[in-house]
Amino acid sequence: MLGVVAFLVVASVVMLSHEVGHFAAAKAAGVRVDEFGLGLPPRIAVLANRHGTLYTLNAIPFGAFVNMPEEEKAGGFRTKGLRARFAILAAGPLMNVFLALVLLTLAFRSGYPEPLDYAVLVTGVADASPAGLAGIREGDLILAIDGQEVESTEALKEAAAARLGQEVCLTVRRPDAVEEVTVVPREDAGEGQGPMGITIATVPITVKIKRHSWQAAFREGTSLALESMAFLVAVPILVATRLMPPSAVTPAGVPTIARALGQAAEQGIGGGWWFPILRLAGVLSVSLAVTNLLPLPGLDGGRVLFLVLEALRGKSISLNREEKIHRIGLVILLGMAFVLAAHELLDPSPLVDWLSAVERR
Repeated sequence: MLGVVAFLVVASVVMLSHEVGHFAAAKAAGVRVDEFGLGLPPRIAVLANRHGTLYTLNAIPFGAFVNMPEEEKAGGFRTKGLRARFAILAAGPLMNVFLALVLLTLAFRSGYPEPLDYAVLVTGVADASPAGLAGIREGDLILAIDGQEVESTEALKEAAAARLGQEVCLTVRRPDAVEEVTVVPREDAGEGQGPMGITIATVPITVKIKRHSWQAAFREGTSLALESMAFLVAVPILVATRLMPPSAVTPAGVPTIARALGQAAEQGIGGGWWFPILRLAGVLSVSLAVTNLLPLPGLDGGRVLFLVLEALRGKSISLNREEKIHRIGLVILLGMAFVLAAHELLDPSPLVDWLSAVERR
């Protein structure tokens, strides 16, 4: 339940900032805004009516919306020039970037987890692989191999490569216990698989909380925001050029995001440590900004693409045709989100519990 509440609150704040960006840019460009709504319809009440804009409160407590006319009439979106329309479309994602900078600055100011010790997290196990047959599970933390501590994926890979065809003892931490598991790294691994048949990541297992000054917090928050944006832009290119396997890219749907936010909220309420939820909310805001600028129908980036086509052709595509294309694109995107959510409900992925790693001093 806490995950649902946290998701609604965080997603609403992120979406509200997005719509405020569109709203402010539209007003500045002289586009008529008929309604700015908090939540989603049906409408509960009209909070104000100023300068031709209704400010409303709506029944579904999720997000916000801006209703501005598209038609080519006085005050309509299409009556404005290409630059003005581009600015209106880009203002939503830009507000998300601004919100991310605020949230991430607060995150580093509230207390950043500085790693002290690392381990190797198992993020996936191939079927019929040595690790799978030995009982290694997704979410296991590998602390050592044959008694030798491993603090990085590189160290584990090197140790496994040196013991091909031999029994090795992995020290594995699980939520309820630390266990010893025997695995035999294979000499002939399948395509795209390693000797043990697992995908792994380096994660901190012990951290201390370090508060940054406001200046340092802003610097670190800005760096994380830029890194997140660069990663989101680079991933499709890396996958297309086969520099990154598709299996390494796992998009997060609503169930996973809600679970992560719920866990982060518990850590804030129970431990008084707000970094996890502030960081997650900031990264989500950045993700919305980048995703929304993808040139796909139904997204802001899809609308920008139509502006580019208009600039190249010297005339716009008919409003009716453009709206149909955006509706189809939106249906496809919602369908993909539904499939992803269904998959995550049936096969939930493990979450990193930051609070359990905090060293109490």
